[in-house]
Amino acid sequence: MGKSIKVEPQVIRGFEAFIADAKLYKAVAEASAEKLGKGSRAYQTLMNGIDTKNGTGSQFFFNTETELYLPEGQRVARFDDLSKVYGADSTFFDGIYTDTPEVVLRSNTSSWKNNTQILENLVSQVRERGLEFSSDNPLVLSGLKLVRDDNKDNHYGILLEMEDSTVAVNDSRFAYGTNKIGFGNQSKTLYTKEKGLSGVYFDWDGSVYSDDDGLQNSGDDGRVVVFNAEGVASKNSEFEDIEQKYQTGLKELRAKIDAKLVQ
Repeated sequence: MGKSIKVEPQVIRGFEAFIADAKLYKAVAEASAEKLGKGSRAYQTLMNGIDTKNGTGSQFFFNTETELYLPEGQRVARFDDLSKVYGADSTFFDGIYTDTPEVVLRSNTSSWKNNTQILENLVSQVRERGLEFSSDNPLVLSGLKLVRDDNKDNHYGILLEMEDSTVAVNDSRFAYGTNKIGFGNQSKTLYTKEKGLSGVYFDWDGSVYSDDDGLQNSGDDGRVVVFNAEGVASKNSEFEDIEQKYQTGLKELRAKIDAKLVQ
């Protein structure tokens, strides 16, 4: 299936973002059924908690796969993308939560048995690339490829494969025991875990969760948030230029006023 799904974005102070509609949900479901096999465990995992009729639900696997069907320049929002949107307009998230297409790797020991196969496979790839991770300095991965795995011991029926485009960044903001994280222009409650693998999601109650073992968990108030990665740079630069000119003009005006007061 080609990257032909397009939804008009909501412009938020130089950022473009939108909540995916049923049309995109259906497109992802149909393409994934063909690719993974509708009767496979992989497909059932991908669609767990997802309602294509109403365009609701959010979980790591579905949100990661959705990115394959977006136009060039758009992506499913990462944590830092969500932070930018929240800083510009916190009402965007009213009544919803959203998962990022990111996983946090903290140890080579799973904290939940259902994650064992997917964790061990991912750890092997990470080590081949010489990447490090720990509970104090976890590794955040995005841009992973979902691959069907028919191993009966694999709870998800899916493995995660690293590609050349995969982004791997050590991020101490998600270190175990940290209970606050910057989000937008505020500090939010953060939930972490010591071992294993977890996803990352933001809830409308204002908390950031990176402690959830179940990568396929989804609820009715979940939504996929899409971020325009291409439009941000130019529009944000334009905004920053205007802001800089404003601040410069303000300083010059104050200098003139001060000079008159001295006279």
